[in-house]
Amino acid sequence: MLIKELNSVSNELIKEINTVQDLCNEYDKLNGRISPDTSLNFNKDMKAIFLLYEDEKLVSVLSVFAPTISEGEISACTLPMYRRRGYFKKLYEKAVEQLKNYKVKDVLFVCESEAITGKKVIEKLGGKYEFTEYSMKYIKECAENTDDKLNATLRLATIEELEELIKMNQHIFNDEYDDSKSMVESSFISEERTQYVFIVDDEPAGVASVFFDNEQSSIYGLGILPKYQGKKLGKELVRLLLKELIDNNKGIINLEVNSINKRALNLYKSMNFEVEVAFDYYRKSNS
Repeated sequence: MLIKELNSVSNELIKEINTVQDLCNEYDKLNGRISPDTSLNFNKDMKAIFLLYEDEKLVSVLSVFAPTISEGEISACTLPMYRRRGYFKKLYEKAVEQLKNYKVKDVLFVCESEAITGKKVIEKLGGKYEFTEYSMKYIKECAENTDDKLNATLRLATIEELEELIKMNQHIFNDEYDDSKSMVESSFISEERTQYVFIVDDEPAGVASVFFDNEQSSIYGLGILPKYQGKKLGKELVRLLLKELIDNNKGIINLEVNSINKRALNLYKSMNFEVEVAFDYYRKSNS
């Protein structure tokens, strides 16, 4: 048995991880994915991908997504014929040790809602259910056009706006300065990420980011500044972003939304997004 701890992965290794995930999904009749992308983690030196090999074959994978010091999200899978050997626990212990080294406060276990066995394992480890997150896919073009009366536009952000974007993210998402800085900087550093600014009456009113990967566009970090909320501008921001992605042939469009955020969930449903997969989140203190 060999365990590897990495802070990034090669394209070849991503293919290996995807193969393990595909085999697990086929066996368990699930649809979730483990993301090997570590570019949003708050510390790029932190080990976030944990791989377990038997006879040079990858059999178990665990990833950590930690965009802030507040929590690290853990996702994992093990090939069916290698289960009940304690492999997940070995990887989990390595991951927890790493999170403690970087003073990450909590662990958030991520488990597809239909994965009954996985949820039982999480509960045995002390994870307490907190919320469900929906992965949604844009299924058809919206019939509605943008509202010209709002005098709203969407444009690419520039690195010169870094500090302003950090402050906007703080106000919108109630994040600490360092956490916001890490998230915004990643959109300029990574070639796969793009940061947009939503302009209303010539003033910045909101933000949105997109991660491009394998002909898919994943929307994240979308929000409106508090003083502009309640004016249907969120819907306009989504409209403009969809138009931008569709006009530039950016492939399948998806996003994730917390089940607690009923307002956003209903907005996306009204704009022709449909739920593909539901993930349950379980919290455990890492102290």
